[in-house]
Amino acid sequence: MANFDDEELEELNYNDFKSQEDYQPSPDVAEELPYEPPQEEERSPKAKTYKHTNDVQVTVSDKSTPIVVLFGPPACGKTMTLIRLSRYLKTIQGGYKVEPVRSFRPSDDADYLQMCEEFPRMLNSTDAADSTSRMSFMLVGVSRNVGQPICQILEAPGELYFDPDKPSEQDPLYLTKIHTMPNKKVWVIFLEPDWSDEEKRREYVDRIKDLKQKMSPRDRVIFLGNKVDKKIEYIKSPGEVNEQAYREYFSSHRGGGLYPGLFDLFKDNRPIISFFKPYSCDFVPFMTGRYVKGSGSKLKFIEENDKYPQKLWTKILKSVGR
Repeated sequence: MANFDDEELEELNYNDFKSQEDYQPSPDVAEELPYEPPQEEERSPKAKTYKHTNDVQVTVSDKSTPIVVLFGPPACGKTMTLIRLSRYLKTIQGGYKVEPVRSFRPSDDADYLQMCEEFPRMLNSTDAADSTSRMSFMLVGVSRNVGQPICQILEAPGELYFDPDKPSEQDPLYLTKIHTMPNKKVWVIFLEPDWSDEEKRREYVDRIKDLKQKMSPRDRVIFLGNKVDKKIEYIKSPGEVNEQAYREYFSSHRGGGLYPGLFDLFKDNRPIISFFKPYSCDFVPFMTGRYVKGSGSKLKFIEENDKYPQKLWTKILKSVGR
């Protein structure tokens, strides 16, 4: 935040005195200034820790700027994707501002206050982000440095979107609130390339099917094929991926792939358009960077080629209509 320097002004604050006896104005103004009783200072609410996600009342004050939801299972890389994308946006000429929306959660929410304070440090740290707790959900605003809002990015623990141990668990209250907001939504749905449990993958597809039924016709979907470095056979050169082959690895129109039938949920049935673009969803290969061990069990993060966040941001801008 910017700090503004004002001239120092000397003035008497008569509210600081607890009684009229304490009040000792200089002789030349004693007859002119009446005694004013002390006023109670306005205090900020005492911070507290909320016990459950659904105890937190969320507020989206900006009801026109699109909301980008990072949606995926636990440990799929949502937090590091947000960090990598944010770092990239700050390097673009002309600049973007990326900062937490502090009004999203109550002003007395201790967890959220801490998250907002630590966000700048996370963006500049070489440490990989730790796994997030169920209470660690936040809204981040992205705007041009001239003040033009572009989107709001919602990031939350994967257990709140799809818990493999509780695949039928209801949506958290905050996500239900997001569905009801008039803002256009862009759902960035994460796909894991090495999820070996076939039953869990099938349940994840069912979860996405349920999500689609709750979407507004204005909503857009971007499937993010994350961790492409685990499937190096699809990497042609640094930052360049065989996108069609990687997409078919996840789900093929012939019915195969890691998540069979997934893209068919978003099949475009319009006669002419479907010939050129068979699906109403987008797909982007992605990787955040490389991870190496530091001291103890802490992982260090090294950014990968800028082409990955650049392509993701291009898809997001297209989806939000910028």
